[in-house]
Amino acid sequence: VWDAWWVMWRRIAGGLDETAQIRILDDLTPFLRPELTSRNARKSRLQRPEEATRLVGALERVPVERKIDWGQWFLSGLVDGEKTGRPAWCLARLGARQPLYGSLHQVIPSSTAQEWVETLLQRDWERTKNVALAAATIARRTGDRALDLDEAVRERVALALESVPPLAHLALSVREVVVLERRDESRVFGDSLPEGLKLT
Repeated sequence: VWDAWWVMWRRIAGGLDETAQIRILDDLTPFLRPELTSRNARKSRLQRPEEATRLVGALERVPVERKIDWGQWFLSGLVDGEKTGRPAWCLARLGARQPLYGSLHQVIPSSTAQEWVETLLQRDWERTKNVALAAATIARRTGDRALDLDEAVRERVALALESVPPLAHLALSVREVVVLERRDESRVFGDSLPEGLKLT
């Protein structure tokens, strides 16, 4: 039931304004990051934090500085192996150059995104395909110079993706502006996009 609760909030997040999304993030913080709560506050961890964690990644309207803080936290939790899936997925959403529904002024700076990608490039992508997907999402080309990562970094990501057969096709989206295929939408956004809605 709790998983369904968090999934519901993730799916309606796009219809919530910045104030509501900040409220959700504030409510989640004591459970996901109890070390940040005050000494006298009740601290408790969720027994099944997976879907609540994914909800954080879906909050595209929270302030940039908070996205960066959470992104760094997710980055510090990455390990080689497929168990790192949700931290990597959240990192991808927080660092995406083209948000699903948020405004462009709420996208993290390309310099920060590039630092995240540099760290991701140091992981073992053969063992951790979720990290490879996160790097592909963050490095995805938009055609906007203010948003895109440096070409040299994107090319390194593209070459690394080509070395991972299941994700090799994503190299094109790092080099060129392309529309995501349906098979990648659910990986990147947690759910497939509604029929007729396309990211360009």
